[in-house]
Order: sequence, then C-alpha cells, then structure tokens
Amino acid sequence: MPILDKEYFRYLPVSERDKDWGLFVTGLGHSHVPPHTVYPRSVHPDCYHFGWEAGRVLQEFQVLYVVAGQGQFDRGTVRTRRRP
Repeated sequence: MPILDKEYFRYLPVSERDKDWGLFVTGLGHSHVPPHTVYPRSVHPDCYHFGWEAGRVLQEFQVLYVVAGQGQFDRGTVRTRRRP
C-alpha cells in the first residue's frame, strides 16, 4: 500500500519563542476521506470538530490541498462552494 493511501497527521507543540517569530506550524498531515464519512474524524483535537449548524472558528490559518473528490466548503461570509 503506497504511503499516501494511509492517514497521517501530527500536531506539533508551539512554544512562546515560536510565537515570537509570528509564523509557525501547528500541525500537518494527509488523509483520504471516503464518501459519506464523518469529517473530521474523532482522533483529531476537539478544537477541530464542528457541526454544520454551529460551525467552528479556528485559531490559526489553514492550508488545504484537495486533489480529488467533491464536497462543500463554507468560509465566514463567503457563500457555499461546491467542488464538482
């Protein structure tokens, strides 16, 4: 099984010295999310879980790279985007 077929993630500790730089990485990973499955999975920290009704506000910037599939994405006041 190729490594990209497996889920991988790490959350990194952030020190005050890291914060003084003004830019730091809090986590990284790769996952394959099959259709009709719960996202994010329960193995992630509570601050990353959400419900569509209440949403969530993350305390950091996110970089997401989606290479295939479809789904729904909402961001603040930006209307829903659907990737075919």
